[in-house]
Amino acid sequence: ALKQAFAAVAEEKVPPTMERAARSKPAPMARRGGWMAIAASLVMLLAGAAGGWYAAGGMREDHVNQLVAAAVGAHQIYSHENRHAVEVAAQESDHLQKWLSKRIGVSFKVPDLSDRGYQFLGGRLLAAGNVPVALLMYEDADKSRLTVYLASNPAKSSSGVEILNLGQLVACHWEEPDMVYALVGEQSEAEMREIALL
Repeated sequence: ALKQAFAAVAEEKVPPTMERAARSKPAPMARRGGWMAIAASLVMLLAGAAGGWYAAGGMREDHVNQLVAAAVGAHQIYSHENRHAVEVAAQESDHLQKWLSKRIGVSFKVPDLSDRGYQFLGGRLLAAGNVPVALLMYEDADKSRLTVYLASNPAKSSSGVEILNLGQLVACHWEEPDMVYALVGEQSEAEMREIALL
């Protein structure tokens, strides 16, 4: 129905202004904001996800890379919120843990990162495509935040911690037989790896 409704749009001529913009030389990187670097990194990550799917001939790489890209996007959106950073606050962590476990289909415990100086703020339910995922948020004394993104692992596969440097952001991801994890923050690679290996 959507294809029929918008078929005429696909046949329209591209406006000259859009053609010129597409052919014009991009602005130097120094003049672009930090969000451009993040956007470019996400595009590269999604391209890598597609490449991984074709190279491996399977769904596992595609599923994991899509979740990592979604985790980075969710961190970008919610870590800058104050009043609405989380849907359910840490004071209701028992309820949050049971609710999110039920929704994503895998029982888990909220990680305790207090030994690393991070206070648990709470979490929320999100979707990566048609997959329900959990987002947990933490904050240190300097108000620096990191997020943990959790989803079920239908492939039942395992992998070690992999780190992606995305400009100001660092994303760590790994797989366990029941869950896929992504840890995202502005901390150093070394610190993020240590937290991921807790």
